[in-house]
Amino acid sequence: MGHWVVDINIQRLNRHKRPNDPFKYCVFIFAMKPQIVKIGDEYFVEYYAQGLKFQKKGGRDYAHAQKVLEKIVASLPSDIRELYIVPEHTVEDFIVTFIQFAEHEFPFKTFKRYEQSAHHFEAFIKKFYGAQTKLKTITHKVVEEYRLDLGKREGDSLKRRKLINFTLFLIRDMFDYAIKERYLNDNPTLHIKLFDRPYHKTPESLTDDEVLRILKSTDQKVRIILEMMLYAGLLVDEALCLNWPDIDFLENCFRIKTFDGRVRNIPMDVRLKGSLENLKRNNTGRVIDHLNRKQVELGLRDLVKTNCLAREITFSMFRHTFAKNMLARGVRLRDLSVLLGIDDIVKVMRYAGFLEKEERFN
Repeated sequence: MGHWVVDINIQRLNRHKRPNDPFKYCVFIFAMKPQIVKIGDEYFVEYYAQGLKFQKKGGRDYAHAQKVLEKIVASLPSDIRELYIVPEHTVEDFIVTFIQFAEHEFPFKTFKRYEQSAHHFEAFIKKFYGAQTKLKTITHKVVEEYRLDLGKREGDSLKRRKLINFTLFLIRDMFDYAIKERYLNDNPTLHIKLFDRPYHKTPESLTDDEVLRILKSTDQKVRIILEMMLYAGLLVDEALCLNWPDIDFLENCFRIKTFDGRVRNIPMDVRLKGSLENLKRNNTGRVIDHLNRKQVELGLRDLVKTNCLAREITFSMFRHTFAKNMLARGVRLRDLSVLLGIDDIVKVMRYAGFLEKEERFN
């Protein structure tokens, strides 16, 4: 089968934020573990051999793909298989760690959503599997039983189905964190069936033609404000209040202070960077001075009339277009909420309509 790729990394502990760990440095040995991925309607097993990535067909049945995976893993040398073994933790201990992470990482409203969902899942596990249940025993079957239990408790209304899907989305994120911190190797929520069409109406976004015609025919200052909304997802008031020190041209990002004192870092699109570099800069002043929200609104309204656009264009549509483009590039819904500065993750779920069904909770 060839040589397996093994990566040894030494990383500072404070980057992982794992609490109560007595070691200043940790050595993580990570083998490129074979895993099941779904492409279209079929499953494949991905693995590495001789430094190259391979895919072995697993068919349309997930159980058959698991058997293929087991055969591949069984063929590995024992010293490599041992690298896949992760420390044992109880569900209760892991959830305590995850909640500590979430409290540090997310705005208060989003944190409370994760905390409530994590405790709800923990209560289910304690009730049906016991208080000392090991995290590694949480399988696809267990999560499917949890989903069915949610359905019994919550009923079958559209609102309830939205709530169940949202809960599963948060639980999936929690297990992604478990994988990142090496509590688990696989996410047991990946193949859970979601309820159909429980989403809000997809927000209106701009077409490529509308973007081209609007940006081409406006003056420099108004265009840059619109570009900040379109290419960085800023609110119009954030764009108008942006100061030069808020822009890091070396790191290619904006640093926007949020209402709760956090700083949100937003990558700077190359098109927007070019527009900003053409402006005369100083060290402390506003990026766009002598311009207010009303003037931008009037300017946008005139652009719609001048270009004979068939519908009304609003500021929100620029942000929605940014969200759509980020999701198309593979950004997760949770990370999108951070980029947009949304304080409650439930608000970003309206953008799930921009994704294909199988991608909505990936």
